[in-house]
Amino acid sequence: MLSLTIFNQKKKQKKKQVLFEDIIQYTIEGVMVLNEEDQIVYANDIYYEFRGFDENIIGLNYFTEFDGLVKNHALEVKKSLKPHFFEFSHKSQNIDRNFNGWVIPFIKNDKFDGVVITTFDISESIEKQSALKKSIKERNALLTEVHHRVKNNMQIIISLLSIQSHKIDNLEAKEAIFQTQSRVRSMALVHENLYKNLNFEDMDIFDYINDLVREIKGSYITSKKITFKMDLVKTYINLDIAISLGLIINELLTNSIKYAFEGRDEGTVWVKLSENDGLFTLIIEDDGIGINNSVSKGTGIGSTLINSLVAQIEGTYAIESKNGTKVSITFKNKV
Repeated sequence: MLSLTIFNQKKKQKKKQVLFEDIIQYTIEGVMVLNEEDQIVYANDIYYEFRGFDENIIGLNYFTEFDGLVKNHALEVKKSLKPHFFEFSHKSQNIDRNFNGWVIPFIKNDKFDGVVITTFDISESIEKQSALKKSIKERNALLTEVHHRVKNNMQIIISLLSIQSHKIDNLEAKEAIFQTQSRVRSMALVHENLYKNLNFEDMDIFDYINDLVREIKGSYITSKKITFKMDLVKTYINLDIAISLGLIINELLTNSIKYAFEGRDEGTVWVKLSENDGLFTLIIEDDGIGINNSVSKGTGIGSTLINSLVAQIEGTYAIESKNGTKVSITFKNKV
């Protein structure tokens, strides 16, 4: 009776082993098993194919018969009794292939009892990654060229406007051309920053606003001593929003420079950008003579353009005129 029980147990174990081997045989991973004496007791067809073995390797000592592609990891696993991850390249069937996998120990009574080595062919994945990187590189090169050309074309427009202004005597017409030049310049600066930084979706708003303020200051010749103070959050903002913000800042700073300090020799303009829980606030403030509150109702200070630009970024704005002029614009960044 006892012998029959043992026979049935062995029969069940044999069925389990056959089932296990059938499952492993058809997996997409190469699998090899070593016993406690470092002998190869099992290797599926995928492992043979991965390593390019033509002859039977069952019964061979892994550490004496084979090279060090994974051997060093297996030796470490014998010492540490902890799984090791590995990666290696190997020429198989005259093709350079890339693999990764695990060396996993069998532990019995806290002692080493063999290992299973799994190997996965990642060659196709690496090829796709390489192709994707190449595609991204080509895309970035194309976008860099596009933004560079757009910026250059805008510079040409600015130059043409400058030539035209010299042919006009009417002061209002000259001023209108100058304002247009300033607006085009703010947009050209966006494209310049894009192709320099190789980021074609978001704008480094800290650098952009600093550059823009410097451009606006340099474009106006005035005897007044106007100090610009900056307090800007360092972050990236969606390209479309950045373009609108640049035009808004251009309008507001232009008005401060031209009108805020009439009858005075000096003044201060603050440019602030802050962010709180996803909500951005842009503040342009001066300590000038102030303006009439009718501006907030749609007159003066380029209000038509500013209303349109604030609507484009789905923001809101308010104007205060007390000890100067303060314009606050709130908006959310686009993700």
